[in-house]
Amino acid sequence: MGYEDQIESARTQLQAGKYSGAAGSFKQAARSAPDPDHEAQAYLNAGRCHLADLDYTNAASCLNYALSRSVLVVGKANYYLGLVYIRQRNYDQAQEALLAAAKGGYTQATDKLNELYLARGLAALYGRSLEFASAIKYFTLAGNSGAGQPHIDYYLGLAYEVSPNPNREQALGYFTRAYERIRQLKDGQVDPQLEAQVRLELKLLTPLPDQFDM
Repeated sequence: MGYEDQIESARTQLQAGKYSGAAGSFKQAARSAPDPDHEAQAYLNAGRCHLADLDYTNAASCLNYALSRSVLVVGKANYYLGLVYIRQRNYDQAQEALLAAAKGGYTQATDKLNELYLARGLAALYGRSLEFASAIKYFTLAGNSGAGQPHIDYYLGLAYEVSPNPNREQALGYFTRAYERIRQLKDGQVDPQLEAQVRLELKLLTPLPDQFDM
Protein backbone atom coordinates (compact mmCIF):
# COMPACT_ATOMS: atom_id res chain seq x y z
CA MET A 1 0.00 0.00 0.00
CA GLY A 2 1.21 3.47 -0.87
CA TYR A 3 1.05 6.74 1.06
CA GLU A 4 -2.51 7.69 0.08
CA ASP A 5 -3.81 4.17 0.70
CA GLN A 6 -2.28 4.11 4.20
CA ILE A 7 -3.74 7.54 4.97
CA GLU A 8 -7.17 6.34 3.89
CA SER A 9 -6.76 3.21 6.04
CA ALA A 10 -5.86 5.38 9.01
CA ARG A 11 -8.93 7.56 8.48
CA THR A 12 -11.17 4.49 8.33
CA GLN A 13 -9.75 3.19 11.61
CA LEU A 14 -10.08 6.61 13.22
CA GLN A 15 -13.76 6.63 12.26
CA ALA A 16 -14.14 3.27 14.02
CA GLY A 17 -12.27 4.46 17.13
CA LYS A 18 -9.35 2.09 16.49
CA TYR A 19 -6.65 4.57 17.53
CA SER A 20 -3.79 2.12 17.87
CA GLY A 21 -4.42 0.72 14.41
CA ALA A 22 -4.76 4.22 12.97
CA ALA A 23 -1.43 5.19 14.51
CA GLY A 24 0.18 2.19 12.82
CA SER A 25 -1.27 3.14 9.45
CA PHE A 26 -0.05 6.73 9.78
CA LYS A 27 3.44 5.47 10.54
CA GLN A 28 3.28 3.13 7.57
CA ALA A 29 2.22 6.09 5.41
CA ALA A 30 5.21 8.07 6.67
CA ARG A 31 7.56 5.47 5.21
CA SER A 32 6.35 6.26 1.71
CA ALA A 33 5.72 9.97 2.23
CA PRO A 34 6.67 12.14 -0.76
CA ASP A 35 8.69 14.58 1.37
CA PRO A 36 9.72 15.34 5.00
CA ASP A 37 6.72 17.64 5.52
CA HIS A 38 4.24 14.85 4.73
CA GLU A 39 6.30 12.45 6.82
CA ALA A 40 6.16 14.84 9.78
CA GLN A 41 2.40 15.29 9.37
CA ALA A 42 1.90 11.52 9.36
CA TYR A 43 3.90 11.15 12.57
CA LEU A 44 2.03 14.06 14.13
CA ASN A 45 -1.23 12.25 13.37
CA ALA A 46 0.19 9.00 14.75
CA GLY A 47 1.16 10.82 17.95
CA ARG A 48 -2.35 12.20 18.32
CA CYS A 49 -3.76 8.67 17.89
CA HIS A 50 -1.46 7.31 20.59
CA LEU A 51 -2.52 10.20 22.84
CA ALA A 52 -6.19 9.33 22.31
CA ASP A 53 -5.30 5.71 23.14
CA LEU A 54 -3.56 6.92 26.36
CA ASP A 55 -0.26 5.51 25.08
CA TYR A 56 1.85 8.45 26.21
CA THR A 57 5.27 6.91 25.57
CA ASN A 58 4.59 6.25 21.90
CA ALA A 59 2.74 9.55 21.57
CA ALA A 60 5.79 11.49 22.78
CA SER A 61 8.08 9.47 20.53
CA CYS A 62 5.99 10.17 17.41
CA LEU A 63 5.54 13.85 18.16
CA ASN A 64 9.23 14.40 18.85
CA TYR A 65 10.08 12.62 15.60
CA ALA A 66 7.61 14.83 13.73
CA LEU A 67 9.32 17.90 15.17
CA SER A 68 12.68 16.62 13.97
CA ARG A 69 11.45 16.30 10.38
CA SER A 70 9.69 19.57 9.56
CA VAL A 71 9.23 23.09 10.92
CA LEU A 72 5.69 23.12 9.54
CA VAL A 73 4.41 21.09 12.50
CA VAL A 74 6.20 23.07 15.23
CA GLY A 75 3.06 24.68 16.65
CA LYS A 76 0.66 21.75 16.61
CA ALA A 77 3.18 19.00 17.45
CA ASN A 78 4.50 20.94 20.45
CA TYR A 79 0.93 21.56 21.60
CA TYR A 80 0.08 17.87 21.67
CA LEU A 81 3.48 17.08 23.16
CA GLY A 82 2.62 19.51 25.95
CA LEU A 83 -0.62 17.62 26.56
CA VAL A 84 1.30 14.34 26.72
CA TYR A 85 3.71 15.78 29.30
CA ILE A 86 0.84 17.16 31.38
CA ARG A 87 -0.69 13.68 31.54
CA GLN A 88 2.70 12.27 32.51
CA ARG A 89 3.00 15.02 35.16
CA ASN A 90 6.19 16.32 33.55
CA TYR A 91 5.08 19.89 34.08
CA ASP A 92 8.38 21.63 33.30
CA GLN A 93 8.58 19.85 29.94
CA ALA A 94 4.90 20.55 29.32
CA GLN A 95 5.46 24.24 29.94
CA GLU A 96 8.43 24.27 27.57
CA ALA A 97 6.50 22.49 24.82
CA LEU A 98 3.44 24.73 25.14
CA LEU A 99 5.61 27.85 25.06
CA ALA A 100 7.19 26.55 21.85
CA ALA A 101 3.72 25.84 20.44
CA ALA A 102 2.52 29.35 21.26
CA LYS A 103 5.67 30.82 19.73
CA GLY A 104 5.00 28.68 16.67
CA GLY A 105 1.63 30.39 16.25
CA TYR A 106 -0.66 27.69 17.60
CA THR A 107 -3.21 29.83 19.46
CA GLN A 108 -4.78 27.00 21.50
CA ALA A 109 -1.44 26.60 23.27
CA THR A 110 -1.86 29.95 25.02
CA ASP A 111 -5.08 28.87 26.74
CA LYS A 112 -3.58 25.52 27.74
CA LEU A 113 -0.45 27.24 29.02
CA ASN A 114 -2.61 29.54 31.12
CA GLU A 115 -4.42 26.51 32.56
CA LEU A 116 -1.07 24.91 33.39
CA TYR A 117 0.21 28.04 35.13
CA LEU A 118 -3.00 28.28 37.14
CA ALA A 119 -2.90 24.58 38.10
CA ARG A 120 0.74 24.83 39.18
CA GLY A 121 -0.05 27.94 41.17
CA LEU A 122 -2.94 26.25 42.96
CA ALA A 123 -0.80 23.19 43.67
CA ALA A 124 1.87 25.40 45.20
CA LEU A 125 -0.65 27.41 47.21
CA TYR A 126 -2.72 24.51 48.54
CA GLY A 127 -0.23 21.63 48.43
CA ARG A 128 1.45 20.11 51.45
CA SER A 129 4.68 22.07 50.93
CA LEU A 130 2.88 25.45 50.70
CA GLU A 131 5.31 26.99 48.20
CA PHE A 132 4.03 30.57 48.26
CA ALA A 133 6.79 32.03 46.08
CA SER A 134 6.07 29.43 43.41
CA ALA A 135 2.34 30.10 43.68
CA ILE A 136 2.90 33.81 43.10
CA LYS A 137 5.22 33.05 40.16
CA TYR A 138 2.74 30.82 38.36
CA PHE A 139 -0.29 33.02 39.05
CA THR A 140 1.69 35.97 37.71
CA LEU A 141 2.60 33.99 34.60
CA ALA A 142 -1.06 33.10 34.14
CA GLY A 143 -2.00 36.76 34.39
CA ASN A 144 0.74 37.82 32.01
CA SER A 145 -0.40 35.29 29.41
CA GLY A 146 -3.29 37.60 28.58
CA ALA A 147 -6.06 35.80 30.40
CA GLY A 148 -7.10 38.83 32.45
CA GLN A 149 -9.45 36.74 34.57
CA PRO A 150 -10.57 37.92 38.02
CA HIS A 151 -9.97 34.51 39.60
CA ILE A 152 -6.26 34.81 38.82
CA ASP A 153 -6.12 38.16 40.64
CA TYR A 154 -8.03 36.59 43.52
CA TYR A 155 -5.50 33.76 43.87
CA LEU A 156 -2.59 36.22 43.64
CA GLY A 157 -4.14 38.27 46.43
CA LEU A 158 -4.64 35.15 48.50
CA ALA A 159 -1.02 34.07 48.00
CA TYR A 160 0.27 37.43 49.20
CA GLU A 161 -2.18 37.40 52.12
CA VAL A 162 -1.37 33.97 53.55
CA SER A 163 2.37 33.72 52.79
CA PRO A 164 4.86 33.57 55.72
CA ASN A 165 5.69 37.23 54.95
CA PRO A 166 2.27 38.72 54.20
CA ASN A 167 2.09 41.79 51.98
CA ARG A 168 -1.15 43.65 52.66
CA GLU A 169 -0.73 46.24 49.91
CA GLN A 170 -0.07 43.64 47.24
CA ALA A 171 -2.95 41.47 48.44
CA LEU A 172 -5.34 44.42 48.56
CA GLY A 173 -4.24 45.55 45.11
CA TYR A 174 -5.00 42.17 43.55
CA PHE A 175 -8.32 41.76 45.37
CA THR A 176 -9.32 45.24 44.21
CA ARG A 177 -8.39 44.46 40.61
CA ALA A 178 -10.31 41.18 40.82
CA TYR A 179 -13.39 43.07 41.99
CA GLU A 180 -13.03 45.67 39.23
CA ARG A 181 -12.80 42.93 36.61
CA ILE A 182 -15.85 41.18 38.05
CA ARG A 183 -17.78 44.44 37.78
CA GLN A 184 -16.86 44.67 34.08
CA LEU A 185 -18.31 41.24 33.30
CA LYS A 186 -21.78 40.89 31.84
CA ASP A 187 -24.65 39.25 33.70
CA GLY A 188 -24.32 35.50 33.47
CA GLN A 189 -20.54 35.64 33.22
CA VAL A 190 -19.98 36.37 36.89
CA ASP A 191 -19.18 33.54 39.29
CA PRO A 192 -21.24 34.51 42.38
CA GLN A 193 -19.03 32.43 44.69
CA LEU A 194 -15.88 34.18 43.44
CA GLU A 195 -17.52 37.58 43.81
CA ALA A 196 -18.54 36.75 47.39
CA GLN A 197 -14.98 35.60 48.22
CA VAL A 198 -13.45 38.76 46.75
CA ARG A 199 -15.93 40.97 48.63
CA LEU A 200 -15.08 39.15 51.86
CA GLU A 201 -11.33 39.65 51.39
CA LEU A 202 -11.80 43.36 50.64
CA LYS A 203 -13.99 43.68 53.72
CA LEU A 204 -11.36 41.94 55.87
CA LEU A 205 -8.53 44.14 54.60
CA THR A 206 -10.45 47.45 54.61
CA PRO A 207 -12.76 47.31 57.62
CA LEU A 208 -14.92 50.39 58.33
CA PRO A 209 -15.58 51.82 61.81
CA ASP A 210 -19.23 50.74 61.78
CA GLN A 211 -18.09 47.12 61.54
CA PHE A 212 -16.55 47.22 65.03
CA ASP A 213 -18.19 46.95 68.44
CA MET A 214 -17.15 50.08 70.33
